[in-house]
Amino acid sequence: MTKIILDACNNHLGHDEIIVEMIREAKRLGADYIKFQLYDPESLNIIYPNYSDYKSQLEKCQITEGKLRLILNETFKSKIRPMFTLFSQNRIPFLQKELGTRNDYAIKIASADMLNATLIQRAYSTFNAIPFFVSCGMHTKLQIKGIRENFNNTSINWLYCVSMYPTPLKFIDFDEMVCFDGFSDHTKSIDGALRALSLEVGYLEMHFTLGRSLPCKDSIVSKIPSEIEQVVHFRDYLASVDKYKGRFVERRYLQ
Repeated sequence: MTKIILDACNNHLGHDEIIVEMIREAKRLGADYIKFQLYDPESLNIIYPNYSDYKSQLEKCQITEGKLRLILNETFKSKIRPMFTLFSQNRIPFLQKELGTRNDYAIKIASADMLNATLIQRAYSTFNAIPFFVSCGMHTKLQIKGIRENFNNTSINWLYCVSMYPTPLKFIDFDEMVCFDGFSDHTKSIDGALRALSLEVGYLEMHFTLGRSLPCKDSIVSKIPSEIEQVVHFRDYLASVDKYKGRFVERRYLQ
């Protein structure tokens, strides 16, 4: 059954009470992971879209040690798995220090860092015992094929995505999607997510917000709770009616 990842991105606005509510709501909705972004605004890759325009928001929303402890404590109490996107190498010891002996988390490298083999290798070797993801949206097929071959002997999960915010549904190549381990969705509606579920993707990641009126840059591509409910319901419905789920979708290597 497809695992659903809800990305809190900066939709928590740096407020502890919103972080807690997002975690609890993600659990209520039936998500498998709630993801937070760990970055240092001063060392973030400047190729990220509109980086200079929203650096001040990044500074306000960055996950401090206190917020990281809050996330770990609340996800433990809520019984939902935390996931973290690492945007720079200095966030690796930062996270490792707070995790302690906990082993129910996951790690992701974002699209802009897909070619950063040093970051991927260091993060993967540090957190090798848990699910590990790399998103591929900002690169060519040749680049994606090359980096995947470079890490061929690892258990990395590669996520298909289109790095446009928002992504028009017509720009998603669903035939290509089945060459990957999952789909990171940047569309405005849930149509792409539902189609991905019908293709039996291993993982489905969606941006998550408690409400689109919140003043954050990701609101336009984020899904609200009622939309998440529809996606989870459809995921569970597919699992209930198809006991042979996974037999009929051909998985193949990216050509």
